[in-house]
Amino acid sequence: MKARKTTQFTELWGDYTQMETIKHFSVHVETGDIYAIEQSPDARLVGSSGPLAENNLKDLNSYNYSNEQNGWIRRNRKRLILWFP
Repeated sequence: MKARKTTQFTELWGDYTQMETIKHFSVHVETGDIYAIEQSPDARLVGSSGPLAENNLKDLNSYNYSNEQNGWIRRNRKRLILWFP
């Protein structure tokens, strides 16, 4: 029985690690600044782009995500909320 559980876990882990990153818009609740954020499936921050102009938003896959402002994003995570334009 133990071998079956290990096999199932390995299959699930393989599926999980093959997932692409998740990209979404977030808005800072105090400033209204909009950011495109890229995260791994386990919610680790990969990169971001922004602040972005609301009237010039593009498809989430078209932004150049970088890790330059990851520290700022992490420090302000509680002030960022998901945003659906």
